[in-house]
Amino acid sequence: MRRLRLLLVLILGLAVPVVLAPTASAAPRDKSLEIVTIPPTPAARFLLDGQPVTTDARGVVRVLVPPSAAGHRIELANPTLAVGDTTSRFVRWHGLTEAEQGYNPVLDDVRVDHRMQIRVAFQETRTVRLSFVDQASKPVDPARIGTVTLHSDAGGTRTVAGAGPVDLVTSGPAGGDGPPVAKEPTYSVQSVTIDGANVVNVGEQRFRPGREEKVLEIVVLLRSAHFRVRDRLLGTPVPTSVEITYPDGRVEETSTDANGEVILPNLARGTYRVAALGQVYAVDQELTLSRSQFVDISVLTVLDAVIAGGIGVLVLALLLWIGRKRARVHRARLLEADRDRSEHETTEHEIAVRDGAQETGLEATTIGARTTGPPEPAQEGDSR
Repeated sequence: MRRLRLLLVLILGLAVPVVLAPTASAAPRDKSLEIVTIPPTPAARFLLDGQPVTTDARGVVRVLVPPSAAGHRIELANPTLAVGDTTSRFVRWHGLTEAEQGYNPVLDDVRVDHRMQIRVAFQETRTVRLSFVDQASKPVDPARIGTVTLHSDAGGTRTVAGAGPVDLVTSGPAGGDGPPVAKEPTYSVQSVTIDGANVVNVGEQRFRPGREEKVLEIVVLLRSAHFRVRDRLLGTPVPTSVEITYPDGRVEETSTDANGEVILPNLARGTYRVAALGQVYAVDQELTLSRSQFVDISVLTVLDAVIAGGIGVLVLALLLWIGRKRARVHRARLLEADRDRSEHETTEHEIAVRDGAQETGLEATTIGARTTGPPEPAQEGDSR
């Protein structure tokens, strides 16, 4: 009997731990909270109920949250994070039950009842420098750059003055209310102004600042103009100065060489006005520069004026000589006509006088005949 009691006590002693074990294992466990930054942002600091946690090199932080009937507080301690030439700025949260689209860096009453993942969207910007080369890959002086206009396929156009550093978005969440997805925008060069003219083809050059080097190279379209000043009359070279009005209205003077030529390289595409200085006469020429070309400038020099004046004097003298000769011929003709008319009149007068005299003689003869009478007939005796 005593043995039976001992056996029962032994059995009960072994059974009690087995019965109590499920009770101990049923105690509340810590919950897993994962915070993922998009795009991956290392060194992002969060405060979970006041306790600091930091994302790793992949931009992720994982913590165990003890069970609590009350909600938790999650705060982004550094909404703006600068690392080197890249700056990350907080955009929004995603993955919360009650505050699905939270745009506040502080979240209150966050309940972690199971394994939970929260995504944090950032927008990354990067400071890049712009460099400029011509088609031959020769550097272009940044001081010549007026403005640069860039357009992003994510939306928005950015215009900066000169060729200084510019902050460009390298990555950011895609639009919409769904889960944030990192997108790298592509930029296109809309314009680069030099001397008031656009020297790129719109949208032809594209790049992604997140994948390119820190210095972005832009090819600009520059032309050269070969000016030749020539004498309009003689066709000979004329050494002189050339005045050039640029598309932005700026005026510059440059001197030609002994052959009357000057080459201006690296000119922006556009409309120019060109004139030769110091000449008797020169016409301003409008030049639309779309390619490298030769430009002939015709002028009238002092020598041309002397030659033209001499020719004018000779022509005038010739005209005067011809006029005087014609006048003499005309006067001679008039005199000859007068002489012919006078002789004709004299001849007519003489004829008239002669005719008059003849008529007078006839009349006298007639009168005499009438006075004398007819001759008497001869006597017969006498005739015998």
